[in-house]
Amino acid sequence: MTLYNFVESFKNIALKQPSVRSAFDGSVYDNLNGNPHSRYCVFNLSQTAHREEENFDIYGANLFMIDRQDSTLKNNILQVQSISKELLSNIIKTFCEKYDAEVLTIIYHPFVEKFVDLCCGIYATVEIEVPKDSICEEDY
Repeated sequence: MTLYNFVESFKNIALKQPSVRSAFDGSVYDNLNGNPHSRYCVFNLSQTAHREEENFDIYGANLFMIDRQDSTLKNNILQVQSISKELLSNIIKTFCEKYDAEVLTIIYHPFVEKFVDLCCGIYATVEIEVPKDSICEEDY
């Protein structure tokens, strides 16, 4: 699996979740501050360090699940973070099952952040091991 396939596969899996309406890769700040009409709930993948072994590529990423905070419901932060954690867990599990991948590390981080909108959610720092292909896939 190429890096391109890794990123695109995660975005495609995320968009199949019932509440995810946008999926981006790259800087979460550039994506959300640069797209004031983003449709929430947003999935964003930003790359971290990658490495390889003889038969595996190990890709690192920060996976974000972000939703707007409802200003009239100040207590919804924990609810949004809880749902975001479950969504990320489902996306990662689906990816691993579909591509025979294995999570080496995963750490979940809750956050509240002001982009164009006041948002909250969870991001996961992950390292995922995928089998190395001998050639690039045709759709690359």
